[in-house]
Amino acid sequence: MGAELYQGESSSPSDLVIKFSRTEGGQKVYTDPYSVTYTLMDSTTGQDLGIGRPFRLPVKVQTGVYYAPWTVPLDEPAGAHRVRWTFKETAASSTQAVYTDFDVKAIQRCAVPEFGDCMNELIRQLRMLLRDDNPDRDYHFQPPTAEKEIAGFTQIRGFRWPDDHLAEFVLLGLDEVNGGAQPPTEFSLEELCTGGGATAWRPLVFMFARAHAFESLSSLWVNEEFDYSLNGVSLSIARYDKYSTLGQTLYQQANDRLIEQKKTVKFVRGLAQSRYTLSRGAALGPWTGGSGNLRRWFVGAGQHSGYRPGTMRGAGF
Repeated sequence: MGAELYQGESSSPSDLVIKFSRTEGGQKVYTDPYSVTYTLMDSTTGQDLGIGRPFRLPVKVQTGVYYAPWTVPLDEPAGAHRVRWTFKETAASSTQAVYTDFDVKAIQRCAVPEFGDCMNELIRQLRMLLRDDNPDRDYHFQPPTAEKEIAGFTQIRGFRWPDDHLAEFVLLGLDEVNGGAQPPTEFSLEELCTGGGATAWRPLVFMFARAHAFESLSSLWVNEEFDYSLNGVSLSIARYDKYSTLGQTLYQQANDRLIEQKKTVKFVRGLAQSRYTLSRGAALGPWTGGSGNLRRWFVGAGQHSGYRPGTMRGAGF
């Protein structure tokens, strides 16, 4: 059975290997050839198609033993592959070619959740507000990545936030709006997309979502900060504080705006109290509203009936 490499895995001296030897005195002796190169081939389509630059130099492990270094791209097709070795035993000998067959195995990726049209639209808008919609254009100092399958937009640089993360930030932002200040509201996700009154709250949802996005990004940079100095040359990469401060500032601005906007919410639901409200004054009608009003009801009843406050049993309730 040939070697197996998974997408994203690098080869080693134990897999894509070629050995050169001859027999002397009944024993195998490893010898180096005059020259040796290798070419990677993709055979998944039934034809050998070259991968990258041909005739590369292998890495020598020991006398007569070489291996082909290669890191399998994350988007490399799974299936049959080959290494075509080209070598000459001596300077005067003819060029020969042999093959090493191996398989590329697909890695197990996390299932990508399927979102409805509403959430997809909110994710698109949030990604634009975060300036994460075109990494090739905007991220000049971000290393290339192969995470193009996250949103299918770029083949050079990946997005900072996957779709499922942005969806969580949208839901967190909606929770902040509904329960973050009085009075509580019950806006649903669909109401943010239908064009009704809830759409006026969508900017606040996005502000909270952006705050959570930057806070999440700052947590990644806790372990990624770098500080280097040698011979007068220094390099410092520190982004945790910047992302964290940006997230906290956005959250505070959103919360202040939420408090002001909640003042415009009318307490309409409080006018329709249930006739079966569970309180000590409920039997006297919804307008009693509990023990405080119950006391005032008894006191008021006593005054209108000629009784003095405090003389009626229950007046001090």
